Amino acid sequence: MIATEGKVHVDAAAYHPVGLRMIKVNTDPVALSHLRISLSPLWETFGSLSSLAWGRASSWPHSEWGRNAEQALAGRPGAALVTWIRRLHGQVPQELTPVPSTIERSIDMELQAMVGRLAEAGSDRLADLIAGSPMPPGTSGSAWLTWLTEAVLDYWEAALEPYWASMRMALRNDVSQRAQRLATEGTDAVLAAVDSRLRWQRPVLTLSTAAVSATVECDERLILVPMLFGRRATRCVVEPAGVVGVSYQARGAALLAKPRTARAPSDDDRLALLLGRGRAAVLRGLAEPTTTSDLAESLGLSASTISEHLKTLVAADVVHKRRDGVRVIYALDGAGMALLKYLGDEDAPPPH
Repeated sequence: MIATEGKVHVDAAAYHPVGLRMIKVNTDPVALSHLRISLSPLWETFGSLSSLAWGRASSWPHSEWGRNAEQALAGRPGAALVTWIRRLHGQVPQELTPVPSTIERSIDMELQAMVGRLAEAGSDRLADLIAGSPMPPGTSGSAWLTWLTEAVLDYWEAALEPYWASMRMALRNDVSQRAQRLATEGTDAVLAAVDSRLRWQRPVLTLSTAAVSATVECDERLILVPMLFGRRATRCVVEPAGVVGVSYQARGAALLAKPRTARAPSDDDRLALLLGRGRAAVLRGLAEPTTTSDLAESLGLSASTISEHLKTLVAADVVHKRRDGVRVIYALDGAGMALLKYLGDEDAPPPH
């Protein structure tokens, strides 16, 4: 889906449903010099919704993930999002996926950016989005934004969070490999090999799309967004001031066939009864000093969730933190080790 604001020119004839639709991104040397690759859990969220909207037409491993996701979503608020995107034939409105402004942000922070983007869309556009959604006629803009945010978070928790630790690791590996190529071989080498559906012939990046054909001017920054749910279609989003985001299919999608879940405490888990299951899992995860991101990966929880638990545990003086270069390392204090020893039904780690 292409933005209708900013430096975008849409070909009227391109709305015909037959034939190949292409987006041409005219890049400026400044934009190329600012090329960045950014992870986006929000783009993955709506990419996965498009995959569910296509149902059985999706190929493995997305089809395997889809069966698990539909079971997990049954009866939950997030299921309404699937109904909405199916009505749109898998096409996600571009306002729902702002171009990532940093290399990596949490789903919560990206949702804040999405709400801000929708607020800038104008009352007429917001009314169109509300009318097409599952919400009843007459729903106010603020009520619709609340529904959308809560539905996305619920969908994320049920359908993607069990996979996110492994997904993020795969996406980071993909970014690392391409960043190394960018540093050693330059922008042209990266863009020429990023995705078979993208064709690079300086200064134009051409991509096939399920949306309308268009010509886009990118004169500030080009941002590539790797997606494990990027197989169905490439995505191009234009922000004001010449910033353009383009998705590509990242390596490692096979992991979607099997979710990674955190250890579930038993009903008589004394540590979980005292601290809550989440904080108990985090405390156990600190058997060795680690970072927020590494802990999130090992437990299969979002980084924002881990951060909130760590903040509480640090305030309670059962965990301490220290800086190691650019990293922040968390470790158990004496009280934390005592909790594991006496309530965790396991051997406490040795002091660090």
